[in-house]
Amino acid sequence: MSAMKNKIFINQSGYYADGYKTAVCALSSKTFTICSENGSEIRSGELSAPISDPLSGDTVKTADFSDLRTCGRYYIKAGTKRSAIFEIKSGPYTELKKKLLKSFYFNRCGIDLLTDFAGPYARRKCHSAPIPLYENETIKLDVSGGWHDSGSFGKHVITACTALAHLLNAYIAFPASFSDRTDIPDSKKNIPDILTECRWELEWLLKMQDRDGGVYHKISSAKITDCFVMPDEDTSKMFIFGKSHSACASFAACTALASRVYRPFDEKFADRLRSASFSAWVWLMNNPDHKPFSNPPAVTDGEYSADNFNDQLFWAACELYAVTGDEEFHKKIHDTYAEIKLAGFDWIYTAGFGSLTYIFSDCPKDELLLGTMKSRFRSIGDYFSSMAESNGFGIAKENNCFLWGSNMTVLTYAMTLAYGYIIHGNEKYLKTAVSHFDYILGKNPLGMCYVTGISKNSCMHPHHFQSAADDVDDPIPGLVCGGPDMLRSDDYAKWHIPMGTPPAKCYVDNEFSYSTNDTTIYWDSPAVFMAAFFEELERDPKLTEIRKKLI
Repeated sequence: MSAMKNKIFINQSGYYADGYKTAVCALSSKTFTICSENGSEIRSGELSAPISDPLSGDTVKTADFSDLRTCGRYYIKAGTKRSAIFEIKSGPYTELKKKLLKSFYFNRCGIDLLTDFAGPYARRKCHSAPIPLYENETIKLDVSGGWHDSGSFGKHVITACTALAHLLNAYIAFPASFSDRTDIPDSKKNIPDILTECRWELEWLLKMQDRDGGVYHKISSAKITDCFVMPDEDTSKMFIFGKSHSACASFAACTALASRVYRPFDEKFADRLRSASFSAWVWLMNNPDHKPFSNPPAVTDGEYSADNFNDQLFWAACELYAVTGDEEFHKKIHDTYAEIKLAGFDWIYTAGFGSLTYIFSDCPKDELLLGTMKSRFRSIGDYFSSMAESNGFGIAKENNCFLWGSNMTVLTYAMTLAYGYIIHGNEKYLKTAVSHFDYILGKNPLGMCYVTGISKNSCMHPHHFQSAADDVDDPIPGLVCGGPDMLRSDDYAKWHIPMGTPPAKCYVDNEFSYSTNDTTIYWDSPAVFMAAFFEELERDPKLTEIRKKLI
């Protein structure tokens, strides 16, 4: 897909007044001017030295206008080109965060979405009948509920736990950011809506645990389908696939984490979660021969199999240690931490969640282990920041890193940088985190806001079955699309993205391009975290409350 005619790329959600504010220009001009919406020139500045950016194939320069702190509507002029209108305002991510959170409600499975809450996206209940085990179809289980994992209708334990971990950690770190209501039917007076929404997924997650403590890996059809139908009209046959060590460890971690979060609101639910976590841990200890999950031979739907089981085991041990203070779990943390990525936040590398719990929880700590975890956020923050300095768009990406779901890595790297800033206070980590979020919201080589419903240049045709099948012109808002995939891993991308296209431009906004325009819950969730992080930063520039937990 060719770049847009506009050559000045901005954050289309807006900039907060006291934050870092930059745009990227693919122009020969040496200067830029900020103009008010009515055309009045506000100030001028020098563009940065040019960077030849192999990811985009462009030579680009940066316009830094961080010193402009007056709220208003503006555009940037450079040479004969001008940007779209953008805003500097209080709370530039408040509406974005609400739409991101509401997208989880729109992805709910097994419930009527009523017009009062879903508006034009209302639909009937779906996927509510008992589902058979793939290995024994005579056994059927009620595994209704939860969120559709992606643009299609499968539900996967590992990705569910990852999305929940992003959301629950966002609430733990920035509770004040989640006081607003998100207009969901089960909203409760004394419980934040983010926790009510997460509970919908947690109740489903608990159904995926067998009586022996093991956890089924996923629910999906046997074949990948591009049948764009409404969820309640889906006739594909769903199956429950066998237990896996990765699913069980992620489940143990997530339910232990959730038990801490929900205890002040609902002790009985917290006890259920804690008990389920223990049962999953016992299953893991009784089944020590770890085998990565693999699809049966005839099954082609997403596998979500990870070889690095120690990441999930470490995360589970950290969460259970925080809940119990039991040295058995502390020992397991010691046994596993040296072999894993201590600052990872995606479904493959989950150890970052464990590190956060160890660093910020009240459990007794080993100073050497604690120092190692904190140091990891410094070293990876230095690495990402250094890489971003040589990137034309300020992100930590190399040529071979634009693969399926590339926007997930941009967002999870932003999370790592945010925590690096919280822990170490290094401004370059914050500046790099800002650039990563800017990239998602339009400051990228295509000028595309990769979140639906945010701007005129937002994705319009995500690979999201309901958005493609309903009668509404606009897609469901608040969905993060996958982003450029240099391998062009679906037929539509192969046909419509020419060979040799620069990696960061290997994207097409079409529902048939699942490798570039898919949507998933675990891409929306780190975006929620980052929006809350910047809201908290605007409210409390010193991040006083969360940093108290570091003392």
